[in-house]
Amino acid sequence: GGLGVGTIRFVAHINTLPTRVLVDGGSSDNFLQPRVAKFLKLPIEPAPLFKVMVGNGNYMTVVGMIRELSIQAQGNRFKLPIFLLPISGAYLILGANWLKTLGSHIAYYDSLLLKFLHYGKFITL
Repeated sequence: GGLGVGTIRFVAHINTLPTRVLVDGGSSDNFLQPRVAKFLKLPIEPAPLFKVMVGNGNYMTVVGMIRELSIQAQGNRFKLPIFLLPISGAYLILGANWLKTLGSHIAYYDSLLLKFLHYGKFITL
């Protein structure tokens, strides 16, 4: 997608690698580019075979998974399951599967901010 209104993005670190993240509530799961996982030598496991419909209407096949990926964003650590998918535009997509772990949250699409309570403190990404 484009960089228009409603595109919430931020930078997170996987190990020490700065990673472009796209928050996409319309995506059911979390996805990482396989080349990032290979570069960082992350523990890749086989994934159930399934296809994902992407924004342009095409389908892509998941090529693996990481059961618990640790990312750090603005001093906060998150652990999440991730599927490997050869996406473009961002290295990591955080979908509804991650958003639901946040509980109640507020998305400000005019200023492209996401606010939520994380381990007892308010976080703004």
